[in-house]
Amino acid sequence: MNQTATNIEKFNFFDTIYKYAGVVVVLIFVFGALLNLFILYIFLSDRGFQKTTYKLFLVSVISDIMSTATSMIGYSQIIDQRTDYYGGKMVCSIGLYFLYSSYGISALNLCIIGLDRYFAIVKPFSSFYRSHKKSVIILGESLVWLVSMTLNLPFLMIITAHHNDTMLCDFQDLNTTTRAYLVLFSVVFYVIPTISIAIIYSKIIAFQQSYVRPGEFLGYQRRIERTMRRRFIRMLCKITSCYILLAWPNFATLIGIAITGHTIIMIRQESTIAFFFLFFSITTTTSISILNPIIYLKYDIYVRIRAINILKQILNCRCKKHHRSINLDAPN
Repeated sequence: MNQTATNIEKFNFFDTIYKYAGVVVVLIFVFGALLNLFILYIFLSDRGFQKTTYKLFLVSVISDIMSTATSMIGYSQIIDQRTDYYGGKMVCSIGLYFLYSSYGISALNLCIIGLDRYFAIVKPFSSFYRSHKKSVIILGESLVWLVSMTLNLPFLMIITAHHNDTMLCDFQDLNTTTRAYLVLFSVVFYVIPTISIAIIYSKIIAFQQSYVRPGEFLGYQRRIERTMRRRFIRMLCKITSCYILLAWPNFATLIGIAITGHTIIMIRQESTIAFFFLFFSITTTTSISILNPIIYLKYDIYVRIRAINILKQILNCRCKKHHRSINLDAPN
């Protein structure tokens, strides 16, 4: 009897945590979705953002919008708390599939951006890349989407919910195949991109620090151009750092689950602290889609200038409408 009462009390405790955390997270993701839509509008409405790197950023923005939309739907279901077992299973499996697919697209897309910057800065006269740049990028993006959407398909089959807690996403059966898949998933979408990006940007930074173009010390415009390139690389490094730092708890948890064979419900029963670490590790990973537009606005001067101009136009339009309404209301 005491054990049953304790279980009910613990269930109610987690139920309350889910609800309040869900409310906060939904509001944050609504804000993130609006930011990403704003960045999407900037990239699509201004011809100045037609360069290759910004087109690749556009792919990441679309992926981030997909991630924030999925997160809002998933956490809204947590707030509602009226989902049955089958509804919870569907939300968990489909939600995690799209979340991890979105993350995979963004992470692998950063590798393509890094390679593009590497050839543009370190090997600008590469005849192969200059001749086949468009084909290479299209092929790369196609592979990124194909790998991300395909390699995450097992989540539709291995993720389930619990009858007594329909909003607790868990693994159906942590057999050898599932555990091996979790390790493979972590290696493909975290370990390989992290190592690749670290190598690429370290080479770019080393090249920028050691190389000086002939006559560059005489050209003011070239110095400005070099400074802007360095700022751009710093922005890319900031974005990459966010992906690496915010995603590692989630992937560390997945590898830990694969090694120990403990399901999420088992972790919750054994340690509340470990469970909350797992719960918020997923949230921090998905929050990358919210931080990305903030990083664009902070570190990319062109994006920031365009954003300020758009906001000024909106404010001017509102001021004009306000003055018109005052003039119409004024007595003759």
